[in-house]
Amino acid sequence: MEKITVESDSTRCILCSKITIDEVRLGPMYHLDDVVCHYFCMLFSSGLPQNGSDNDGILGFLPRDIKKEARRVSVSGRGKLKCKFCKGRNAFVGCSVQKCRGIWHFPCGVENGINHQFFGKYEAFCKQHCNLPRKILHHPRRNLQGRRCPICFSSFEAGDDFPVFGSCCISSVFHRRCVQKYALNSGSLFKCPTCSERSFQRDAQWQGVFVPERDASWEQEPNAFRGLSRRRLRCDFDSCQCPQGRNFRDVDVEGKWYIVRCVLCGGPSTHVQCSQVKDIASWACGTCKSVAVTFPMHHDGDSSSSDDEESSSDSSDLFEPCIVVRKRNVAVRGGNTKS
Repeated sequence: MEKITVESDSTRCILCSKITIDEVRLGPMYHLDDVVCHYFCMLFSSGLPQNGSDNDGILGFLPRDIKKEARRVSVSGRGKLKCKFCKGRNAFVGCSVQKCRGIWHFPCGVENGINHQFFGKYEAFCKQHCNLPRKILHHPRRNLQGRRCPICFSSFEAGDDFPVFGSCCISSVFHRRCVQKYALNSGSLFKCPTCSERSFQRDAQWQGVFVPERDASWEQEPNAFRGLSRRRLRCDFDSCQCPQGRNFRDVDVEGKWYIVRCVLCGGPSTHVQCSQVKDIASWACGTCKSVAVTFPMHHDGDSSSSDDEESSSDSSDLFEPCIVVRKRNVAVRGGNTKS
């Protein structure tokens, strides 16, 4: 399977007969054997089953099934399968309401605001039978005059494609192309760009936005997480006492210039000598100490009570040694807590 990136007369979609390459509106165009097809055209073709797994054919659509659907549309298109928008033949997407006779090419439907639903059985509905949820149809910001898209910060114009509304917040009104680009890049991390609500994904899918089931594009870049394995190791104590500098450290854990790191956040680090660290396995920085529970230290049977002192403004206090454990969240009973 090959993804086509350059338009050519020899790479024409077998279903919609267009050579247009527009991943945002039509999905990627793929070539396998002698079959060329837009991904979204396959998803919404009324008589095309997905008989393979994701690794078979073109993302589960087998070439023989695609050819069979193209023949069905071509033969029927000579008589009755005419697009309601361009009046051309070989229309292959029909309204999911059985009594409705509306049928169209997928690209024509996109241009005319057809409700393509990118979930479940991938159904499509004409404007007469549009079944969008009430909270989307009656969004309080239906009047777009003077408003701007929160993604591109451009105003809504009369010629813009049909905007996408979200039921999660009042400011979730976007250009359709902006939301689709965002969905293709964010993948499984897709959420409302204004309030970060995950329910926005279903709202967008209701309104014809395709959200791929894959990692975000920035997570697929080579060595995307390489920086997480690199941790700076130097003494962060304000008055570092090491004669060789902050970056010097002993290899031996018993050495006074051995560098220890905060056991809770893994961020700040210090020389044992600079912060007078008593136990390298339990040292925590001042920020973590302020949100951690301190316990008394016991030495040779003698217990010393823990002091609940207010944190000092002196930055050196951030490196005082203590024994800490993480706090636990405890639930309180009664509290407010295409087939």
